[in-house]
Amino acid sequence: MRLVQSSALLEQARRRRIRIDRCELQSAVELARLAASGEHEEFGFATAVDWLRITLHMREGDVRDRLFVGEQAGHVPASVAAMEAGEIGFGHLVLIAKTRRALVDSVHQTLSFDELQLLACAREESVGRFYYTCENYRYACDAAGYAEGAIGQHLLRELTIRRRRDGMSTLWGRLDPVAAASLRSALAPLARRQGKDDHRSFKQRLHDAMTERLGAAQEARINITMSVETLAGLKGAPAAEIEGQPPIAQPTSDRLSCSGSLRRFVLDSDSVVVDVGRSRRVPSPPARSALDGRDQGCVWPGCERPASYCSPHHLVHWARGGSTDLDNQVLLCYFHHRRVHEGGWQIFRDANGQITTFRPPPNFELRETPGADPGAAA
Repeated sequence: MRLVQSSALLEQARRRRIRIDRCELQSAVELARLAASGEHEEFGFATAVDWLRITLHMREGDVRDRLFVGEQAGHVPASVAAMEAGEIGFGHLVLIAKTRRALVDSVHQTLSFDELQLLACAREESVGRFYYTCENYRYACDAAGYAEGAIGQHLLRELTIRRRRDGMSTLWGRLDPVAAASLRSALAPLARRQGKDDHRSFKQRLHDAMTERLGAAQEARINITMSVETLAGLKGAPAAEIEGQPPIAQPTSDRLSCSGSLRRFVLDSDSVVVDVGRSRRVPSPPARSALDGRDQGCVWPGCERPASYCSPHHLVHWARGGSTDLDNQVLLCYFHHRRVHEGGWQIFRDANGQITTFRPPPNFELRETPGADPGAAA
């Protein structure tokens, strides 16, 4: 009975989708006529796209898609008929219209636009897959024009890091295809779940993968300022600070100081520097090489991160009396290093080199699950 009901509901949804697509086509033709009228100037708008998106409460991309369809509908009659019959969707028609427009506008086109060739593919492919078919078709017909388009895309590249009111930062940008592919290739292997206890969302895992990848690429150069009391973990000590960022908690400063360079500044009562000590690395480069050779990667049971993606962790932090000897250090990846310092887990190594981990009490464990996003951009 449930299968029959689902089939009937699916058929109803399909018919409704066809009616919606037909309405979208009619709307696209109307929008194209409005855009061609030039009336947007009489209403004080610089472009027809701005006029339509604001007046009709639409996104800019949606307006442009419909203008493509409205302008090209008369030139792709077979595709319009196929959409009205429910053989393809409005998304397919948008891609066909865009492809024709790009080829007609190009001065390098070597092959004439073949609507039926694309339509045959559209009938068999999803909208997502059909996008790549259209791109390949454009390249086959107009390689030089496609290359010029790629240069134009590259000129639009941008990346912005903006601090929010809640202390986090927003990363936004537009990457050219090569940069996007490189970033995806670098992060995807590191964004997989680290076992059944990994409760992070995909977005959180992607964030951590980026941090881990950047840390592996080169030594992070982040200046952290903290008092001796903070470093020792004394009660009442102030938080550590990163220039231009909100204060950071002591567990985080502990994690960052595991493998950082430490420089001593002595201040007088008026906060004037009276002495600057030498910078010393913890651990030293030879010690890090030895650590890499011994552990080969993250020592957390079941983790396979290589040494190049890991940071040294002091089993007993050196600020609390632990030595910087090799016996007091292990390699941990970004995810498991955070678990120990910020997450409350404990990790031990016995005399035989066996690693044991202990889960913190339930009310202590850091749960990295999706939650509310109260911060707004500053």
